[in-house]
Amino acid sequence: MIFNHLTRLAILPALFLIFRKGLHRKCLSFTVYLFAVLLCGSLMAYFPGTFYNAPFYRMSRELYAWLKILIALEIGFHVFRAFPEALKVARTWAMLILAPTVLIVAYGIQFAGWDHWQVTSGTFHAGTIWLFAGLGLLQVWYNLPLDRWFKVLIGGFVFQLLFGTAALSSFGFFMLAPMIDPGIAGWWSWGAWTYGRKRVEVIA
Repeated sequence: MIFNHLTRLAILPALFLIFRKGLHRKCLSFTVYLFAVLLCGSLMAYFPGTFYNAPFYRMSRELYAWLKILIALEIGFHVFRAFPEALKVARTWAMLILAPTVLIVAYGIQFAGWDHWQVTSGTFHAGTIWLFAGLGLLQVWYNLPLDRWFKVLIGGFVFQLLFGTAALSSFGFFMLAPMIDPGIAGWWSWGAWTYGRKRVEVIA
C-alpha cells in the first residue's frame, strides 16, 4: 500500500502542472488515466473494506490497460494526422496489434482465476508495448516532428510496461511491479514541470 500512496503523491503535482500548462489538450486520455489511477488508488487506500480486494484490483488494472491503449492511439493520431501516408501505415499497424490483443483478452474473460488474469494482463502489456514501439519506429522512419510531451509520455509508458511485463512473467518478481509506478509518476511530474521552459544558449 505504501507504493499506492507514493504514486498518488507524485500524480497530484503532475495533474496540477498538466492543467496549468494546458497539456491536457495535447493528450486528454492521459489526463483521464491519471485521474483513474488517483481515484482507484484512493478508494483502495481509504475504503479498504470495500475496495481493497482482488475483483476491484483486477477491474482497476484492466481500466488502466484500456486507457493506455487509448493514449497510444491518441498520440498516434496527433503525430500522424498531417501526414496521410504515415497515418495509413500507422492505422494498419494499430489494427494488426489491437485485433489479436482484443481477441485474446475477450477469450480470457470467459475464465475466472488469478492465473488467467495474469495472462490477460500480460497480453495487455505486450499489445500496448508494441503499439508504442510501432509509433516510435514510424515516427523515426518518416522523420516526423514529435512534441516533447509525447516523448515524456511514451518513455514513461515503455519503461513501465517493459518492467511490468518482466515482473508479471516471473513469479518471484511479481510483487515488484507496483514499485515501478511511483517512479514513473515522478517522471511525468518532472516532464510536465520542465515542459516549455526556455533554454538559454550562450553564443561565443
